[in-house]
Amino acid sequence: MLATLENLPLILICVVPGLIITWIRSQFLTGRITSHSTTLLFYLAVSFIYNAFAYPFIHYFMPDFQSNIFVWFGIIIIIPAFLGFFLGCEARNVWIYKLLRFLRLNPIHPIETTWDWKFRNITDGGEWIVVTLKTGTKIGGWFGEKSFYSTSPNERDLYIERVYDIEKDPWEPMDTGILILAREIRDVQFFTSIASLDQGENQNEQARPANRPTNGEVRRPTLK
Repeated sequence: MLATLENLPLILICVVPGLIITWIRSQFLTGRITSHSTTLLFYLAVSFIYNAFAYPFIHYFMPDFQSNIFVWFGIIIIIPAFLGFFLGCEARNVWIYKLLRFLRLNPIHPIETTWDWKFRNITDGGEWIVVTLKTGTKIGGWFGEKSFYSTSPNERDLYIERVYDIEKDPWEPMDTGILILAREIRDVQFFTSIASLDQGENQNEQARPANRPTNGEVRRPTLK
């Protein structure tokens, strides 16, 4: 027990920074949690890279930092938290990816699936979507801030906050939402231009769906 307590600082230094960096970064992405069999090794690797850069830098400016508990708290908790936040923002906004593409390189995109990429880039406020089921049935509606898409890689469910009767022209609201299970979905169509109707006006979330599209505004898909 005593030996474990003596090794506690070493364990904190070798594991905790990597755990914090990885966990905070994962909050900005989906499907990014490492499997249990490799989690500890991953934390150790991230902590090793972090410590290799952090400690020489801190030691240069604060040679006697070893006796300062606040500095240790900053090294193990605060700095990794900010670093994880920055890396999460970078992964969300793909700054490095865009830079490498600009340099005519071909990096791997940090967002693994088109499902996650598209729904993470929904126009502010929402978009009109039409979901085609495997039965051929089409469900149209407003995918706004109260809608939801599953980030689980094993179950891609959708919740559309307001469903419209797309057989009508213009579409008529049905005053209901709908949950669509992943196994029922064949494809999803998005209408990004419709989400920006009446720009410059202060429209709230309830007012937007009232500006539903008509045939004169958008060429709707052929309905079965």
